[in-house]
Amino acid sequence: MPMRRGVVVLAPLGLSCALLGLVPVPAARASCAGPVVAVGETVDDARAPVSGVLPAPGADVTVSGVGFHTGCDDTGQGAGCSAPASTEAPMRDVELVLQQGDRSWTLGTQDAAPRDERYAIIWTGQVPPEARPGPATLRAGSSGLPVQISG
Repeated sequence: MPMRRGVVVLAPLGLSCALLGLVPVPAARASCAGPVVAVGETVDDARAPVSGVLPAPGADVTVSGVGFHTGCDDTGQGAGCSAPASTEAPMRDVELVLQQGDRSWTLGTQDAAPRDERYAIIWTGQVPPEARPGPATLRAGSSGLPVQISG
């Protein structure tokens, strides 16, 4: 039983030292998620799509996205008087590009909405008539979404 007594004594001691700052505790790590795009008028960034379906070449299409900003305010610090000033800003002139094989087409260019609108963008355009039914990728900022072009 001497082993249990040592654990019982050391556990509260270790907790007390950590609370008093005598033992270093690893800092929380934070990161800003990248932008997310989806085919359609809305995107759920909590459940980002892993793929999408585009209409046939020549048809109208709407693509939406969120998270299009520069900077990263995800530092783990709370709001208030001592909170640092925001470093995030909506991205400007964000191109939506459809890439298929060695060809690519710019489907539109838009500015992101402000922070309170989740830095959202909605692009409307047409699937290029030169695109072929089959796999392709939509790219905007640092996001990429595999899509299937309908036939």
